[in-house]
Amino acid sequence: HQIVDDWRDFLEKRITDGPAIRRAKILPFRFLKAHGEIKTPWLRDALKTAVENSIGALPDMPGKTGILLDVSGSMAGEYLQTGGVLAFALFKKTNGETQFLTFNDCLHDPRPSLTDSIIGQAERLKGTDGTDTGIGIRYWTKEKEHLDNIIIITDEQQNTGTPFTEALKEYRQSVNPETVAFVIDVAPYKGRMIAPNDEKTYYAYGWSDAVLRYVACTLSGYSNIVGYIEAGWPAVGKPAAEE
Repeated sequence: HQIVDDWRDFLEKRITDGPAIRRAKILPFRFLKAHGEIKTPWLRDALKTAVENSIGALPDMPGKTGILLDVSGSMAGEYLQTGGVLAFALFKKTNGETQFLTFNDCLHDPRPSLTDSIIGQAERLKGTDGTDTGIGIRYWTKEKEHLDNIIIITDEQQNTGTPFTEALKEYRQSVNPETVAFVIDVAPYKGRMIAPNDEKTYYAYGWSDAVLRYVACTLSGYSNIVGYIEAGWPAVGKPAAEE
């Protein structure tokens, strides 16, 4: 601890250097992992600031996006922390334009803040009760909320049936037939909520920083990561036709 304290000024400046973080493309989740391992209070505070400064390194998400975060009992712990940081970071990235709801067997408004820290907001999330993966989309259908993209972060441990599939189908029929959906499955079970012939829904299993790049590449017009690499690693967030 004494060695760390002796280097406090240098470490605080380096860890919270926004331009350096963006140049290095360090995403919030790296700092979240470090935050979970560190006990020194001032260093934990510096890592919270680093998460805020890393928002600029997040890839752009073209169009209006809705995020659904699973807060059921099976998500409690690391899954929920990581998913929460992703959701709150995207909310801030879009300056609050992202529609963000949490769900278990009920729907909740997490009351995201543009000023409270991302890690602090994620830490307040609690994983409890059962799971209804379709409840958020049914609400957006009822409210006629026009979304270009829907991202659901879940371990897919739903109670019965296929509520997400049925709700998404109804949403596309009633609100926006072109809505693209992304299922980010943070668990290793490799279940599947959507039929394989749904060409507007994409899956990501497990979790890494590459998930957001995959989402952004898809929304930018690349059919897969291979297409993105073959195009010469262009800037994400710009339609492929313009590259």
